[in-house]
Amino acid sequence: TKKILNYLADDNLLFQQGDRAKELRVQYGKLLNTSAVQKQVHHDSWNILAACSEKWAADGPVDFFEEMRVCVYDIIGKVFFGEEFFTTDLGRLIRDSHWLIRDG
Repeated sequence: TKKILNYLADDNLLFQQGDRAKELRVQYGKLLNTSAVQKQVHHDSWNILAACSEKWAADGPVDFFEEMRVCVYDIIGKVFFGEEFFTTDLGRLIRDSHWLIRDG
């Protein structure tokens, strides 16, 4: 997992060790562990990634790291809050000020 998601940084909950980290991962997992949510995540992920990548071939070199930061957080926003995260002023503010997103 870390090889694929290394841009999330070492202190991301996904990579942390210990009982507390495991407990939090289990709690978050329960939020997404229903058939309906899984289908919605798949649908939203597909649409967001398709929209993000549509222009890549025509635009020349792509900053994949930056593109994926936007896509991943848009997917999270869509799943948890019902709208792509960076379409809101709050989402953009969090992105610009959150060190893990900015410097990850």
